[in-house]
Amino acid sequence: MENVYSGIQGSSTACIIRLNNGILQAVNVGDSMFMVFRNNRCIYRSATQQKVFNTPYQLSNAKGCDTPRVAVEAKVEVEPGDVIILGTDGVWDNIFVWEMEQVLKDKTKNMDLKNLILYNSFDKFRKTPFSIASTEAGKLCRGGKFDDITVVIGRIVVEEE
Repeated sequence: MENVYSGIQGSSTACIIRLNNGILQAVNVGDSMFMVFRNNRCIYRSATQQKVFNTPYQLSNAKGCDTPRVAVEAKVEVEPGDVIILGTDGVWDNIFVWEMEQVLKDKTKNMDLKNLILYNSFDKFRKTPFSIASTEAGKLCRGGKFDDITVVIGRIVVEEE
């Protein structure tokens, strides 16, 4: 049987993390990334990789594309209670770190993080990390950026024996 996918080209950024004995180990290619929050404050932000503004490194089987050799590795000590937020560029383009800290801190609000990110992406007049970076790159932009938004949120817990 013929492989119908053999001629299909595509690419992707990647951010892979794992927890190993209190150390969060990560490998990242492109503009997906993760942050570690302790006591509702960001204590670590992984690096992103872009060739030029809004052109991230990406893995692909196409000629001339990036390979896993460009990946950046990181190790972060974590503690029980730490919150890890892992997301695609659509997350980081539409929400500031201080907003994430506020959502984590203010447990009385009904607004959750994913809905705030999505809401910000549709707001045409709001200052966002993307609109600021775009303007700094000489491409005037205002408002959120409707883009892929994938977010995973986890909390470090102690395993009971």
